[in-house]
Amino acid sequence: MNNHEPPMKMRSEHRLRFIKTYATSSRRAATEITEDTLESPLAELGLIKPTGFRGSYQFQRGPKPSLPDQIFVYALDSFWKAHTSASTLSIEAISYEPGSPGRVFKLDDDALTERLVRIEQASDGAFRWTDTAGLSQVLRTSAGLSEFKLLRRAYTSSRPDKRAA
Repeated sequence: MNNHEPPMKMRSEHRLRFIKTYATSSRRAATEITEDTLESPLAELGLIKPTGFRGSYQFQRGPKPSLPDQIFVYALDSFWKAHTSASTLSIEAISYEPGSPGRVFKLDDDALTERLVRIEQASDGAFRWTDTAGLSQVLRTSAGLSEFKLLRRAYTSSRPDKRAA
């Protein structure tokens, strides 16, 4: 250990604090809200949950209802640009490649397919899901995806005051 590295115990404590910013609480009280029961906004993503063993956590794969489709499309577009210049991308790449939306958001196969079925509407037609002859893929129909418009739609449609209207 060099003189600039924190001690092992301190690094473990920092890792645990970081994980807890993403983890949902296993002891959330429905009736009592105190500073100790408040969770990080990142916990709403549902990415990490306690396993039941002391200090042990696991990634939560599956649907992410709090993840707007437009954010998924934004992540897919970013991944696609970094991954390939091809006009199609397989469901396997979208699900399992490092940096893909399926891996980043920990979506299982069913949750990913549900999102891909809606992708044409969520992307304003920039992407289209095709599943023919056993070949499941997404087709890029235009390069004119407005990232700003996607993000604006994602965040204005998820505000509580907009949902009630």
